[in-house]
Amino acid sequence: MDISIDFIAVGPFTGTGGNVPINFLSVYPVDLGCVGINGIGAPINDVVARVTTKGREMIALSLVDGSAFRITEMALGTGGYDVSNPIMALPIDPTHQQLDNEIHRKLIDLVESPNLASSRSYIARFNYDSFTGGVGELGLWAEILDFPSDPTMVGSKFLFAIAHQGLNTKSLHHVLTYRVFVTI
Repeated sequence: MDISIDFIAVGPFTGTGGNVPINFLSVYPVDLGCVGINGIGAPINDVVARVTTKGREMIALSLVDGSAFRITEMALGTGGYDVSNPIMALPIDPTHQQLDNEIHRKLIDLVESPNLASSRSYIARFNYDSFTGGVGELGLWAEILDFPSDPTMVGSKFLFAIAHQGLNTKSLHHVLTYRVFVTI
């Protein structure tokens, strides 16, 4: 699956910008399931995430008092699916402040910004040696950059969005790529 023409691929943590960086293919080689450009190789797992209660609270605060945050990491967990029927995702509880059983977390590799200001997709590629195991739960973690009512909160992280899916297993030599869509 290629990056949609309606999306602008930008570097992590930026709002608007240019196209795919010049070194994109060297960082994400086609034979290892490159995100967006590959057309061949490992599939991209598209998942729609739900903004958590804490995420909505932080969005509201940013509009009221200028609090600021950025989505920095994607986490994978072993929860999120029905163990009696592993292809079925469980309902999402937006009040969760962490994944049920987080097994791996990494920095976001790429942010896609559609022409709508209220939607983004976050892409992370989990290399063949990053971890092994079953994945059913994904989370996007954000870092607080400014918090006028309590400056000690700057630098802390919170679960911004969460998604569930049927069981997806990652083996040692498997590259797993997720594109997580968030609409506010």
